Amino acid sequence: MLHGGNRQSVEYCVVCHNPGVTDISQRKAGDTPESVNLKTLIHKIHTGEELKSDFTVMGHNQSVNNYNEVAYVGDRRDCEQCHLPGTYNLPLPEGTISQAAPRDYMNPMPPTSGACLSCHTTKEAAAHASVMISPTLGESCAACHGVNGEASVTKAHAR
Repeated sequence: MLHGGNRQSVEYCVVCHNPGVTDISQRKAGDTPESVNLKTLIHKIHTGEELKSDFTVMGHNQSVNNYNEVAYVGDRRDCEQCHLPGTYNLPLPEGTISQAAPRDYMNPMPPTSGACLSCHTTKEAAAHASVMISPTLGESCAACHGVNGEASVTKAHAR
C-alpha cells in the first residue's frame, strides 16, 4: 500500500503531489528528477505499457517504481472513470499553473500540455504542443481541442 495506506482520499494526494514537486529528494545526486504531480502520475501510470518514454519514480527510501509495464484494464478514453462529467474539457480553469517536468521535453510544462503529454509522450507530440504556445499569450490548445473544436478532447478521448 502506497504511503502506508493512511491516505485514503484523492484530496490528500494533491497536498504533496502538486505541480511544483519532483522526486529529487529520493534520487542520487546528479540524477534528473521526475515530476510527481498528481495529473502526471495518474495519466502516465494508466498509460503504462503504451508509454513511449521511461516513467520511473523514486519513492520513499529510494524505492524504484517503474510504471512502463502497467497494463490498464479499462478504456483510458473513458475520462469519467476518474473525472466528473465535463471536467476534462479544454480550456482548463483560469489560473491553472505550469508544472515541473525535468525529464520531459518541455520544462516547465504548461498546464494543458502537461495533461496531454502525460500520455502522448513522443517527441512529435511535445513539438506540436511547443509550437502551439505563444510566449506572450500562452497555450492555444483549446482552439482545436476545446469543447467545440475539430479535435476536441471529447471527440478524441471521452467515451
